[in-house]
Amino acid sequence: MTISVVIVAARTLTLARLMGIPLFAWWLLGAEPGGAAGPALFVFYLFFPLSDLADGPLARWAGGARPLWGRLDALADIAFNTSSLLAAAWAGWVGPWAPASVAVLGGRFLWRGPERGSDPWGRAAGVLFYLLTGAVAAGAAVPGGGWRWWTARAGEAVALYALMVLLRGMRAGPGARRGRSTPGGGR
Repeated sequence: MTISVVIVAARTLTLARLMGIPLFAWWLLGAEPGGAAGPALFVFYLFFPLSDLADGPLARWAGGARPLWGRLDALADIAFNTSSLLAAAWAGWVGPWAPASVAVLGGRFLWRGPERGSDPWGRAAGVLFYLLTGAVAAGAAVPGGGWRWWTARAGEAVALYALMVLLRGMRAGPGARRGRSTPGGGR
């Protein structure tokens, strides 16, 4: 496999995630616990985090990592979780704070720029957003409505964590250094 094919594959995964967002959100709006479409919806959900795990390493391995594609990758993650959790809030799976927290924290990350890197707290928030969206998709595959109560509480916890990450970033200030310093002043 040539290097250019790997770069095209990585970029195709990112673009496919962006194009699949409206379909997933629309499908989620109509999902009912234990409905016939539930297992297929969950399998479709798995495409998003798995392709997110694959596209970056593929691009870096092939030497095709570029700032534009880093921003598009982050935008795909944020747009997916925001729109999916917005659809879930509309359908009553989670409260409105879950999609709002993705939008605010994700917007701050995009404003600062992925090129500056992410702190571990923000990265953990991104993982939690994906897990929460997965819990909603899994809830559509499980019969009964008891899953919704737990998913709603998880949404509140994730939104609270995102607020703490946001406040932590604001407290540190825009030019503050993050991470531990070594005795020589580096990281």
